Amino acid sequence: MRRILPFIFLFPLFLSAQEIDWAMFINGAGEELLDAIATDSEGNTYVGGYFDGSIAFNNEIFLAPGLSDGFLFKVSPEGEMLWHAVLGGSGVSRVTDIQF
Repeated sequence: MRRILPFIFLFPLFLSAQEIDWAMFINGAGEELLDAIATDSEGNTYVGGYFDGSIAFNNEIFLAPGLSDGFLFKVSPEGEMLWHAVLGGSGVSRVTDIQF
């Protein structure tokens, strides 16, 4: 039996430099979707979305007890994940927008 492993591959591409500054690979058992990406004035990137099944951030595995759970994380301009959060309950939880 073949098993499909979905993943998120995130990288910032700045058109002025036309090169990739850093890349990040995030995966889990289930579906992971990005719905929101924003950058602050200091160059940090904020990413939000949702997953079902499980997802891993910095070698820490989170399970989605509901239909889907939301996630939010912050990445430095150098590509280091500074913090992460998983949001959810028994139903559907999603991060769909990020505003400052």
